[in-house]
Amino acid sequence: MAFDRSLCTLATCSVEQYGWYHYVPNLGANAFYLAVFAIFAVIQLYLAIRYKVWGTFAGGLVLGCVVEAIGYAGRVMQARGDGIFKKKYFVIQLVCLTIAPALISAPIYLSLGRVVKAYGRQFSLMAPRTYAIIFICSDVVSLVLQAMGGGMAAVGKTQKKVDRGVYILVAGLAYQVLSLGVFMGLATHLWTRIRKGTESANPRFRELRASRQFRSFIWALSIATITITIRCIYRVVELSGGFKSEAANDEPSLMVLDGPMIMAALLALTICHPGPLFFGDWKRLGDDSGYPEIASDVEQIKTEVERKKWKPPRAQQDAEPPEAREIRSLKAQLQQLQGQLAQYQDQEYATATQAVDFGDVNNTSGSMKLPALQQTMHMIGIYLNTFNSMMPLFDPDSLLQLVGETYATQPRERDPVAWAAINVVLALARQQMPDDGDADAQFGTISDYVNKAQSVVWAVTLGETRLLNIQTLIGMAMLLQAGSDMTPASVIISATMRLIHKMGLHNRISTKNLSPVEQRQHVRVFWLAYIVDKDLSLRAQQPSVQVDDDIDLDLPMQLSGIDEGDAQAGIVTTVDGNTKMNYLLSRIQLASIQGDVYDHLYSTRASKRTPEERRVSRERIVQSLNQWKTTVPAEFNGANVVATTSNNPSTATFLCILHTRSLLCMTLITRAHAWDEQWVVGIRDHGRGTSLLELPIEWKTMVEDARNYMILYEQLYQRFAACTYISAMVMLMANNLNNSQQAEFQQDIMHVDKALVWFQDFFKDKSTTMSDMLGDICTEAVETMKQKRAEDIVTNVGDNWLAGFLDDRATMR
Repeated sequence: MAFDRSLCTLATCSVEQYGWYHYVPNLGANAFYLAVFAIFAVIQLYLAIRYKVWGTFAGGLVLGCVVEAIGYAGRVMQARGDGIFKKKYFVIQLVCLTIAPALISAPIYLSLGRVVKAYGRQFSLMAPRTYAIIFICSDVVSLVLQAMGGGMAAVGKTQKKVDRGVYILVAGLAYQVLSLGVFMGLATHLWTRIRKGTESANPRFRELRASRQFRSFIWALSIATITITIRCIYRVVELSGGFKSEAANDEPSLMVLDGPMIMAALLALTICHPGPLFFGDWKRLGDDSGYPEIASDVEQIKTEVERKKWKPPRAQQDAEPPEAREIRSLKAQLQQLQGQLAQYQDQEYATATQAVDFGDVNNTSGSMKLPALQQTMHMIGIYLNTFNSMMPLFDPDSLLQLVGETYATQPRERDPVAWAAINVVLALARQQMPDDGDADAQFGTISDYVNKAQSVVWAVTLGETRLLNIQTLIGMAMLLQAGSDMTPASVIISATMRLIHKMGLHNRISTKNLSPVEQRQHVRVFWLAYIVDKDLSLRAQQPSVQVDDDIDLDLPMQLSGIDEGDAQAGIVTTVDGNTKMNYLLSRIQLASIQGDVYDHLYSTRASKRTPEERRVSRERIVQSLNQWKTTVPAEFNGANVVATTSNNPSTATFLCILHTRSLLCMTLITRAHAWDEQWVVGIRDHGRGTSLLELPIEWKTMVEDARNYMILYEQLYQRFAACTYISAMVMLMANNLNNSQQAEFQQDIMHVDKALVWFQDFFKDKSTTMSDMLGDICTEAVETMKQKRAEDIVTNVGDNWLAGFLDDRATMR
């Protein structure tokens, strides 16, 4: 009959001969670990419930802590009385302490996919979800092997069965070490690629990546992975010789290389828990509706009309000899179109040197008329070389072919969407031309073209969904957002985004079967709609239509390998050609920040957050905006724009838009906007001496930006930027009231005086209660700061006040 060691006591049996270990576990040390892991379990449970990350992060940690605590409870029971001889306590501690780290590893595996989403798919060898699928499956296999092996070894009746269980247990541990090793290799590869290309990382999570919390979380994952790996390697060595080996019976090694390693991992993952660190960003990173990406900065796309290859209407495509399809100038393209149209029309067109006629080539009343072909081609040339070179809404070849086919069709039979698209292009071209009566008489007004396009908006929105419909609507929204009432533009962009989702432009899957050129244009169109959507959201302080989490798409610059003569689209170059900037990429990145300003500071969801949460969000956005500013070369800052782009006024206008949006972001973040009543009333009260003006932390930078912006605006005077110009004026007034002795006072007062005159003239015929109040406050503030400046001169210079006054006048000059 076999000896039953469970009947043994410390008084009757030798621990080395009959105990499940050759020693009695240290009660104090094991009780300490039991308490520590129990506390970790409670903390992790609280964090899981509080931040709702049970299924995405905390579940494995809570279970792992509980199982670790149960394992050490088994060791505590072994240390008490005759517990070292009890099989059940041995089984509890063996199985629980063996499998617990596998449970704790699961959240680490899940987190790597989120790190990939935060930076961008282009850095990773595999999709974010693939990491979780592969390593969670590996974790399950390891867990099953360890549990099965531990159970077999514990209940084996013979030494052979015990050894077999040990082998399976060690195999499970070794498999876990292998999985962790592969995981660390992939993570290292990912991080290496990220370090080499940070500038191309995903713009939607820029503020998250820039935060100290995110970097701390990366370190926590690294520490946890390394310590768990050390523990698993130790367990492989410990158990490879069986339960009777010297390593398996060395408690000091266990106390150093098992419990403390897991404790260090849990400590790191608790201190840097994603719940309190990231608030809602953890959920955004894990949303499976799609992950946004951004490409590396590759060769960009530029439209040069003179180098484009004209593709004739389909009816003539086959008849044209190959040598005729060479690169042509706009004049050659015009001649080609005229020749093709001759077979459809009897009327002779005027030559390029004759006056432009607004009558349609077919004078049919009530039809979808267009200007004469020469005028259209002239204006399309302007559009392609100005607007489209910065914001590539249309592929030049496709647009020219569309024009040819439309003019080759009887007006009554024209496609209303194509007709609307051409009118939108003409309106955008007219926007780049001089704004005067002569130009209106010769080329028509912007509103004329917009009204024509809007007259068939029903066909554009309700007809067959094509890329052309979406391009037309985006162009309409761009034109309409220049007005004071943003409702029409908001309605248009809302419909546009619905069509975009219907067509799947927000998802890479929808473009996988398209040609590279078509893919590129689909991507561009989506991002241009995204820019308009975020612009309107920030200006109207209403939610954007496109949710950032619901994007699975590359930026336009991701699609490389296409050299069709437009490799510079979206690129801004200084007049000397020495400095370049990717304007399109910069607008997309800024649009992402604009969306964050509304989502995190002005939305209903933001209003429900705690003050601390809003403060953290605000700091992240400011940091993100400041980081974005560093990507704009100094040659393109507000004060230098006109000088560095003197050969291209249109480029200066687009850069003015860029700086307008940037300054608007900062004024809304800091609530230092001219239309914020609390802010302007605070300035008035400060000037009257009844209260102190509380300035934002970023005030010095904001004032410098405002000063540069006013210099830019005074050279361009773009009505679309009027509100931001007024905000810049108010900031300079506030700065001078706060410190009338600053060196830039006289420079600033000149800008403020100009702006105040412009403000009064602008609102002369369209005043509102707010504009009247703002005008009164500004007028009072200007008088106050001039008076304060004069008093300071007398105080500082004394009897020699005249010299000080003359110095001041010299500074003004």
